[in-house]
Amino acid sequence: MHCSYNDEQGFDSDVSPLMSHAGLLGSVYMSALERRIPGTSASRVAQKVAANIVYSPVSVSLSFASMVLLLGGTISDARAKIKRDLVETVVAGLAFWPLVHAVNFKFVPVSHRVVAISAAAVVWGVYFSGQINRQ
Repeated sequence: MHCSYNDEQGFDSDVSPLMSHAGLLGSVYMSALERRIPGTSASRVAQKVAANIVYSPVSVSLSFASMVLLLGGTISDARAKIKRDLVETVVAGLAFWPLVHAVNFKFVPVSHRVVAISAAAVVWGVYFSGQINRQ
């Protein structure tokens, strides 16, 4: 979830539809992860959580870069954003996402996992939107 509204510029209708990439990529990633590591045993859940921890810096970097570029920034601006905010954002995510993923992979049926993660992403999105818009 990415906020495309700010007090200075208002609602950006050009950026909002483009941000749907996160949901599509998330769905593809979750499906691939389940095919690669099927099951809900403790070891399988731990493997899936670990995979998400490893993927987290990539996901955050892609989100930061896409927002900077979509808002008219340069590759240099995107690199600076990632360098400045990546570690703090990933560390914050480690306090939130591993538990969410563990519950999701253990108890939520495969067909509902993307919806469950999307609900958690609304909560995460409050923090993450702040990070994306941070100067």
